[in-house]
Amino acid sequence: MRLWIAVPSSLIEDVNSKDERTRKIGMIARAAAIYRAEKIFIFRDPLGERPRDAEFIARVLEYAATPPYLRRKLFPIADDLEKVGLLHPLGIPPHRRSKELKPGEVREAILELVGGRLYADVGVGRLLEYSGHGQAGRRVTVIVKTRNGDYFCEEASPTEYWGYSVSAVDTLPKLVRSARPSHFVVTSRHGAPLVDAWRRLSGIASSEESVLMAFGSRRGLLEMHEREEYESLGALIVNFIPGQGVETVRTEEAMIATLSAMQVLREIGAAAPGAGGNGN
Repeated sequence: MRLWIAVPSSLIEDVNSKDERTRKIGMIARAAAIYRAEKIFIFRDPLGERPRDAEFIARVLEYAATPPYLRRKLFPIADDLEKVGLLHPLGIPPHRRSKELKPGEVREAILELVGGRLYADVGVGRLLEYSGHGQAGRRVTVIVKTRNGDYFCEEASPTEYWGYSVSAVDTLPKLVRSARPSHFVVTSRHGAPLVDAWRRLSGIASSEESVLMAFGSRRGLLEMHEREEYESLGALIVNFIPGQGVETVRTEEAMIATLSAMQVLREIGAAAPGAGGNGN
């Protein structure tokens, strides 16, 4: 399962302090990383009233996903990032790199132009000669190599989970039409009980196809758009937390519960005969 997550711009609408807004977004980042999300989309809540919130959410999510040694170059001091010291580290592979270089290790880097040639800042206090495509200021993934007793690096593709990308987009239906995920799952307390949808979900979860999992805020997704509009896009509308004991499940809580269930269903689907299909 290639996991894509969609959360609304109204995610932090009912949170007043910048401390709490930053912490809430940090919990979203942690949930996404725990369950290996490839992409996070912040879609516009058509009923929301604070259009700049999407930009704030995106910046904090991007900051959280960036290796600490690159943050100063990629994120100048800004009011939006005032409280990022409250974020819990993600601890994903590109963040776990020391100042000691090792041949063959893969790192994130920022390209710099020096004397007409490209070099890479890989977080060790000096620039490495870079071989690959790009331009100054671009963030790239590189592999460290040695030549004539010195280190250099080449453009590379990660072989481990490398974190998520972030995009602020228009409404959820427009996102689905443009991104065209293989599967679209709407989470809602008014959806089909998980027990009724588990066969289809386990097939989705155990496949190698993209699945867009959409979450609401204090407003549910079925308040933002009509059920028929989601169904016209092929949505599977599911209640992952039946019998909830609270009036509203917060987005970050719903993500943990839902993605945990999908992980279990992935294991079930992978173990079942003929695994990898879409289910029935």
